[in-house]
Amino acid sequence: MYIRAVALLTQPKRAIISKGPVLLLGDSMIRGIQQRKFAPNRYVNKQIIAGGTREIRQHINHMQERNDYDYIVIHSGTNDVGNLTANEIRINMENCLVNLKHRWPNSTIAISGLTYVPRDISKNQHIDEINCHYESICTELGVTFIDNKRVTCDNYGNLIEQVFYDDVHLNNKIGTKKLVTNVKYHLGLRGRNLKSLSRNRRGFPHVPNGPQREQSYNERRRRNYYNNQPLQALNLIAEYLRDSEMMMR
Repeated sequence: MYIRAVALLTQPKRAIISKGPVLLLGDSMIRGIQQRKFAPNRYVNKQIIAGGTREIRQHINHMQERNDYDYIVIHSGTNDVGNLTANEIRINMENCLVNLKHRWPNSTIAISGLTYVPRDISKNQHIDEINCHYESICTELGVTFIDNKRVTCDNYGNLIEQVFYDDVHLNNKIGTKKLVTNVKYHLGLRGRNLKSLSRNRRGFPHVPNGPQREQSYNERRRRNYYNNQPLQALNLIAEYLRDSEMMMR
């Protein structure tokens, strides 16, 4: 008994298994991402490149990285909105992906879609066009596309003002957390699907519409009706006993 206890006490602690590293490439939109929380037990290399897709393309061309990354996420193009055409942005991003796939052929590579901006319909239309190009590139090259619409929009497509820090950037309290959650979900890193969240901690409820709402309402009525049947039966029995007692008197 004593020998066994000593053996257990002297046994070395089990080492924490470190998984493959992650590379995050992007503009100031990823500044608020905390590497330590993004992927525990993984080395997360976050590189912020000032500018747009042209600058990040040049950065990738001159990278001297030797790590074998499990995941590579690129988020760029925010600063190009209104300055470059959607086709020019597509060409730059396509060049980035080709270089990344050539350098890290075994990595899971993903494009993080651009997020909407508040109170600017023309910019958001341009962002939609850019994201369509991004998704098309991903399909052609076999790369993952991360749709971030639900990061800034509710279930009806309305912008959520609470996620923004200014007219472009997401705040760290809500916006960046939702972005990280969505990115991790698409990469399979234990994130959550924003589309499946009926109500998150910030209080954005999922309200069904159309036939779904009517069906949910009818289902609640049916369930409440059957749940109340025993209570109604007891009330009828009690009323019958009261009437019988009064008649006996």
